[in-house]
Amino acid sequence: MKAMSLPKQSLFLFRKPQGDGSATGSVLVAAIWMLVLFSILSVGLYRTVSSCLNISTRIERGFICRYLARSACVLAQAQEGKDETAYDTLHEFSEKQERQIDNTSFEFIAEDENSKLNINSSSIQMLAMLPGLDEDTAGKIAASDLRPYAAIEELLDVDGITEEAYKDIENFITVHSSGSVNINTAGREVLAALGFDESLISVIISFRAGADTEEGTQDDEAFEDIAYIVPKLRARGISQAQEAELLNLINQGAIGIESKCRTLKITASISGKAVNQYRVILDANRIKQWKEL
Repeated sequence: MKAMSLPKQSLFLFRKPQGDGSATGSVLVAAIWMLVLFSILSVGLYRTVSSCLNISTRIERGFICRYLARSACVLAQAQEGKDETAYDTLHEFSEKQERQIDNTSFEFIAEDENSKLNINSSSIQMLAMLPGLDEDTAGKIAASDLRPYAAIEELLDVDGITEEAYKDIENFITVHSSGSVNINTAGREVLAALGFDESLISVIISFRAGADTEEGTQDDEAFEDIAYIVPKLRARGISQAQEAELLNLINQGAIGIESKCRTLKITASISGKAVNQYRVILDANRIKQWKEL
C-alpha cells in the first residue's frame, strides 16, 4: 500500500512561524506602556484643566460679586439723595435692604458713622471714656504722629493699643464722620463718652424709642432740629446741670442730628448662596473705604 502524500500547499499549515516571538511581545509591552503613559497624562491634564476652570470660576464670581456690591452702594447713595429730612434716625439704619438681579442678589445693613466718636477730633477726656481706655492711652491716641488717622485700624500702631483693646472700641469710633455725634443714633457707650451720666442717657434713649419703648421701629421719635434737643428733654425732667452740659456740647459742634457718612455691610449671593461680603464706607458722593471680608 502506498503512503498517502499531502499536497505541498497543505504543508504550510503545519510549519512553525518564522522569526523570533520576542518582537511580538515587545510590541505588546510597548503598547501597554503607551496606555499607562496616556492614562497618567490624561489624569494630569484633567487636574490642570480642572484647576484652570476653578480659577476662572472664582474670578468670574468675584467680578459678579464686586458688581453686586457696587450696585448696593449706588442704591444707598440714591436713597440718601432722596432723603429730604434734615435729620437721621436709628430706624433708617435698622432695615435690611435686598435686591434680586436674575440669579444673583445683594443685601445690606447700613450703620451711621456719625453715631460714633471721631478719633481725629475728640478730646482726650472723651476718648478716655470709651470701653477699656484710660486717660494715659487716650493721650497717646491724641498725641500720636499718625493723627489725623486715615483709618481706625491705624490705632493698632499706637503704643498701648493691643488687639484686645482695639476690639473693645472699634464699633464706637470712626475717622469718617463730620465730627459731631448724631444724638438720634448714638449708642450708650458713645453718649457716655460725650460725658452724659446714666440718667441723661436713659432719658435720651427713652425719648428716641417712642411709644413701644423699642428703638429701631416705625414709631421712633427723633430730634428734628438741634434747637429742640434741650426743650424736648427738659419736658422729660432733666436737671439744669444736664441742660448746661447739652448746650455746651451743642455749641462746640460735638452733637448733631444727621448722618453725613454711613457704613454698608453687604452680602453678595449667586444662585441663592452667599459668596462674598464687603464693608464699605461712603457718603452721598463717593466711596471712602472698601474692604472685602
